[in-house]
Amino acid sequence: MADDNVRPDLGKPSASLSHFIKKRILIATDADYMRRAIIRFLSTETDFEVIGQATNGKEAFNLFRTLRPDAIVMDVQLPLIDGIQATNLVRNESSFIPIIGIASLNEKTIREQMLSAGANAFLEKTTIPENLVHLLFHFLSEKGK
Repeated sequence: MADDNVRPDLGKPSASLSHFIKKRILIATDADYMRRAIIRFLSTETDFEVIGQATNGKEAFNLFRTLRPDAIVMDVQLPLIDGIQATNLVRNESSFIPIIGIASLNEKTIREQMLSAGANAFLEKTTIPENLVHLLFHFLSEKGK
């Protein structure tokens, strides 16, 4: 392709179109305010699209199976099946999908249980604005896979 065919305001075409595809995120938390906050936060990033919202662990697992997201943000404290059990179920079906566990408190026991169940990372909810996007980019990049 000649450079004359490229609009200078759009830049040169990339060898890979993968960066044009939004990464599909599933959010699992029963806290409505937290779900809305994460969705609002991720909506400011052009690289991510929230494709599903679960309010309990059973629903999170079912949406994972149906929607096949690129990553999951999983609250530890969920009704029906907690986030630790739901993470374990997801991990039994997919060893590759990044799962980021979240909880109100960064208690060592909860963090260890979530990581042992297969979560790739764990965040205290108050640290989501500073860390979630960075972790998603890390785990969804070719290097993080």
